[in-house]
Amino acid sequence: MSLRAGLRQALRISQSQKSPSSLGNSGLFNGKGLNSTGHACVISRSFNKAAAGDTDGRSVHKVRGKTTGKGTGKATDKSKGRPPFEHVDHVSRFTKGLLPDGQDPVKTFKAHLKDGTLTKSLATSCLKTAIRQERFDDGLGEAAMTWFWNEHDNYKFPDDTDMLDCMVRFLYREGKEDRIWQWTEKKSRKRENVGPTDRFAWRADTVRSLITAKAFASEDSLDSALETFFRAKSSTYSIPVAPAIVQVAKLLMMPATRLSDQPSDVEFKIERPRWPNTSLELWEKFLKNIDAKRDVSEPFRVQLPLYKPDRPDPFPFLKYSRHLASHPSLVQKMLKRQSLVPWLARSRHAEALLRQEGHHEDAKFLEEFTQELDTKSEEVREKYNMRREGRRKKAEFGDLNDLPFKH
Repeated sequence: MSLRAGLRQALRISQSQKSPSSLGNSGLFNGKGLNSTGHACVISRSFNKAAAGDTDGRSVHKVRGKTTGKGTGKATDKSKGRPPFEHVDHVSRFTKGLLPDGQDPVKTFKAHLKDGTLTKSLATSCLKTAIRQERFDDGLGEAAMTWFWNEHDNYKFPDDTDMLDCMVRFLYREGKEDRIWQWTEKKSRKRENVGPTDRFAWRADTVRSLITAKAFASEDSLDSALETFFRAKSSTYSIPVAPAIVQVAKLLMMPATRLSDQPSDVEFKIERPRWPNTSLELWEKFLKNIDAKRDVSEPFRVQLPLYKPDRPDPFPFLKYSRHLASHPSLVQKMLKRQSLVPWLARSRHAEALLRQEGHHEDAKFLEEFTQELDTKSEEVREKYNMRREGRRKKAEFGDLNDLPFKH
C-alpha cells in the first residue's frame, strides 16, 4: 500500500469513529447570525451554458483565493477544514447527506436549534432525511425556513442551494406555498454595494426550487410550474428569472420514455416529453419570454419547438443546424461545452421527427451533421468524464492536499 493510500485509509477510519452529534459542531448559531459557511462568489447570469446538465445560467468564479463550486452548504475554503465525514463518504449518491440510520431528523433539528449548534449542512441533512421518510406533518419545513429566514443575508450560491431546494420542496409538500412567497418577497438587509442580480440571488433560487418542486409533484403537466415562473416574472419585487428560465426550459425538454425500444426503429430516437399535457398557451407564452439577445448559444428558441405540446416542430432546429454547418467557428465553440451532450440527443430526436414526416433529405443532413459533431467531440467528452471522475473521487475520499503532509 502506498503512503498516500495508507494516509487516506487512516483518515477515513478516524473520521468514521466520530459520534453523530459531531455533525452539528462545525459552526455555532449565536442567535444573531451564522458565520457564512459559503464562499464569496461572483454571479453572472447568461444563457451561454443553459442547456448543460449542471448549470442554470450562472457562472461561478474564484474570489480572493476561495474555491467556489457546487455544494450543499459545506465550506470548501481550506482554512476552515474539511466538511464533516458523514456528508462526503457515502456509497450511494442516493443517500448522500442523509442522517445516520436511526437518527430522528425532527428531534435532531430541534435539539441543535435549541442549544445553538444548528448549521446549514446539518439542517440540510435533517430535511433530506425527513423527505426520504415522507414526514411532512411535523412542521420541520417551516421551522427550517424561519431559522434560515433570519440568516437569508448569508445565502451563498452555489453553497446553500442544496438546503434551499430541500426546504422549498418540504414547504410545498406541507401545503405552505404562501410562506415560500412571503420569504421570497421579503426585503433584503444587504448593505454591500452589489447589483440586484447578486443581491437577490436567493430570490431567484427560491423560485427555481419551487418550479422544480411543482414539476415533480405533477404527473403529466407543467402548468403549475409555468404559472410560478410568470408570477415571479411579473412580481413588483426584484426577482432575477434567468435561473428559472433555464430550469423551465430543461423541464419542458425532459424526455420520459422512447416510443420504441428497438434501436433500428425511427421512433427509437424520438423523445416523448415527461409532462405531455402541458398547456399550449402557457408553453407559447414562455417561449415569447425568452430574450433572443441572450439566448445565443444552443438557443432554447430552436430546441423547445421539438417538444411542443400539440405537435413537435423540427424545422427551427434544422434551420439553426444548417447555420452551424456553414460557420465552423461556432461548431468549434460548441465542442468545448458540456451542453453539447443534450444537444446531440435533441438533434437525433429532430432527425427522427423529420424522417417520420417524410423529409428524408433534411433528416439525412441532420444525421450526418450530428455524427460529425459526435465524432469531433469524443476527445472533449473523454476529458470532461475524467474531470467528473476526479471530482467524484475527491468528494468520496477528500482532497489529499488537505493532509498535514504530502508524499
